[in-house]
Amino acid sequence: MGLVGIGLWAAAMVAGCAGLPGLPGLPGLSGSGHAGAGDSVRPPQGLTLPLKCNLAENCWVTGYVDLDPAKGSVQDAGCGHRSKDGQQDTHFGLPDESYLSEGDWGVKVLAVADGTVTALRDGVRDRLVDGPRDEYWIKDKPCGNGLVIDHGQGFKSYYCHLRKASFKVQQGDVVQQGQHLGFVGESGQTSAIHLAYKLTYNGEVVDPFTGVEARRAQVDVTCKTPLAQSLWQPAWHQALAYQPAYITAVGLAHTPPKAKDIRHGYFDQMHSAPNDMPRLIVWAYLHGLRDGDEVQFLITDQANRPWLSSTHAIESDRDELLQYVGKTLMPDSRWLTGTYFVKVTVDRSDQQKRRTIATKTWAFDIN
Repeated sequence: MGLVGIGLWAAAMVAGCAGLPGLPGLPGLSGSGHAGAGDSVRPPQGLTLPLKCNLAENCWVTGYVDLDPAKGSVQDAGCGHRSKDGQQDTHFGLPDESYLSEGDWGVKVLAVADGTVTALRDGVRDRLVDGPRDEYWIKDKPCGNGLVIDHGQGFKSYYCHLRKASFKVQQGDVVQQGQHLGFVGESGQTSAIHLAYKLTYNGEVVDPFTGVEARRAQVDVTCKTPLAQSLWQPAWHQALAYQPAYITAVGLAHTPPKAKDIRHGYFDQMHSAPNDMPRLIVWAYLHGLRDGDEVQFLITDQANRPWLSSTHAIESDRDELLQYVGKTLMPDSRWLTGTYFVKVTVDRSDQQKRRTIATKTWAFDIN
């Protein structure tokens, strides 16, 4: 008997980096020290990644600066829609909470360039927002634990959602590019584990992928900015290549999973199942889906015979989607033991052609 399901999670990854309440906020633009419409600006150094992780393996860009100045419209640096209306920062997401305790103490937050720490806040508890009660405790601290680095020549970096009591620097410290600042946490107004990073120039938000001030961006023009204008160092810009959609994790479960189960890493260690398990469920966590996309699960046994194949049409845009398929064991029967191979793909129509834009493979054992 087949089993399919969809878990929808409209992640409220509100970074809250419009300023650190109680610390210097973002001054309005004054004088003539800003770029013209569509022009790019450049900090003293090319930027490096703001956290220590392996891109496309255990961290991803989960949200971009909104480059459509019009209210109610969104466009990101890849001419797509992986942003929120008016979003001012870039989000770097982690798969689940298990990564917060990796290594010595989790995922390190790093300085993108040399500078001076001009503001810092600590003491906000780490807890993902999961309802009005959680929002109440952080209503005046949406950034959570964060800091500001002044790079000189009008450029500043803002970091949000760091772990409580994890800072390795203090206000007034001079830092070097790549220096350890603290650890990624769950503080502030966020329902997903991520670091929110914002760059400003003379108080104006700048998109690091194009070097253009967000409020001066030109729709369908800025997002086609030549690679040379990216503010990331060349090697990092290549590693940060735009993905219209991506799959962060595929796994096994014995019961239909919920999004919060995946965020908490409840099924991380489930790589096999007994041959008498009543239900076998394979799930995938997908991002950046658009209306009209198709998600396909193909599961084969060790002899390459199809065990389950299922295609699902996406009927509305989804920033994040938990989707699963599975089977229920018939009475007095057993699953065939061996290794099973999973392939999850996302297909999208582009100029009347359908192409695969995301793929992830995985394997599990039935014993």
